[in-house]
Amino acid sequence: MKIITKKRIIIFSISVLGICILGTGIVGIAKNYYTGFNSSQKEKVIYQVSKKEKTRLNKMGQYNPKDIDKEQIEEKAENIAEEYSISVEEAKKIITKNSIAKKALYLAAEDAGITVDEAELTEEINKIRATFDGDEDGQKELKARIAGMGMTENEYWDSLRPQYKSNIMANKYLQLMYGKRCQKEKISMDSPQYAEKQTQWKDEITEEAIKKYHVTAD
Repeated sequence: MKIITKKRIIIFSISVLGICILGTGIVGIAKNYYTGFNSSQKEKVIYQVSKKEKTRLNKMGQYNPKDIDKEQIEEKAENIAEEYSISVEEAKKIITKNSIAKKALYLAAEDAGITVDEAELTEEINKIRATFDGDEDGQKELKARIAGMGMTENEYWDSLRPQYKSNIMANKYLQLMYGKRCQKEKISMDSPQYAEKQTQWKDEITEEAIKKYHVTAD
């Protein structure tokens, strides 16, 4: 399986609604570039896949972290498979597993009273945006994705806010539960013991949330 960098899979997997179409002149320039000889094959693929993703998101309607739509999973799996050269079935399994885990952790975070304010959300997005500084290939691929989605750069990042918010809530819940387990086992979150246990604990905490909230993809 082709290795997908964390940065790039984050950008793709949390694409959400808020599609704002650019002026026809700008769209025409982007189309000419990404269908012409000057762009790389990777840029062309990302541009075309992002156009399909825009159609999927328009059909999807308002993003809701509590929804798991099997039809949407199928469509997104086809897009991911095309861009990352993996099978549709493999992409479907990855998306389904992640969707179930994210929904369960979001519900648990909501019940725990966890919130995310707009300043915190903006700070997180700015950190991700900064990872592209000095990464020429990453910037080219990001521009191809934004062009395919028919957005300006700011519109693109703004469109990601709902999913970033749910992701941050889920991560806050995990941190809360890690802290409780550290207290129970009398170890520090800076200790080697915690580092060794974190992955196991994440799986256990996620599975507990899935069972508690009866989360499935049915």
